[in-house]
Amino acid sequence: MFLKKQPAQQRSLDSVNRILESSRQILAVAGYEALSTNRIAQEAGVNVASVYQYFPDKEAILCTLYLQWVAPVYAIYDDMLVQARQGLPFLAMARQLENRQSQLHENTWGYQHMAHLVEMLPALRQLENEHVQRSAAYLADLLSAYREVWPRAQLLTYGAMLYRVIGTFNTAYATAKPSEKALILRIYRRTLIGMLRIYLNARTPKRWPPRA
Repeated sequence: MFLKKQPAQQRSLDSVNRILESSRQILAVAGYEALSTNRIAQEAGVNVASVYQYFPDKEAILCTLYLQWVAPVYAIYDDMLVQARQGLPFLAMARQLENRQSQLHENTWGYQHMAHLVEMLPALRQLENEHVQRSAAYLADLLSAYREVWPRAQLLTYGAMLYRVIGTFNTAYATAKPSEKALILRIYRRTLIGMLRIYLNARTPKRWPPRA
């Protein structure tokens, strides 16, 4: 996390958690323009000095919230990769990955209140780029646990495409009307499993990268 110092006692940890939760609520209710260290401190029930004791600025708070937002994704990747290497059948992996990613759709806060800030703030954009690269590597490792079909560079490119598909559907689901969500989930499931099957059935390319 982007903390100036790690809280050493439970009381300090509680203060940090209140600062983060208050920041999350302010973003949800009033938006980024209303997010200031003074308001964060007021909502968290701490003084401004306490905010700066742990975070150098509000951008560091936002970066910490971003890392908390994406952390569950890595837990899924880690578990799926272990299962794949232990012999989980490919189709079962595809369906389980889709089901577990679908569960994350219910956590819409990040897509509603954080995603648009990625394009505004360089620090968040850097974290997002690192997240894309890490996700692409995870997905590439997951696919290669079943077949060594493509060169690593091509596999990473496909992993990044898979991540973008997942992210696009997550954003669409988070901003959709309740009546549209079931349809979005059905399309997402078919698309993700279809892309995973493309790799399973792919032929080894004669040349990579392909000729222009």
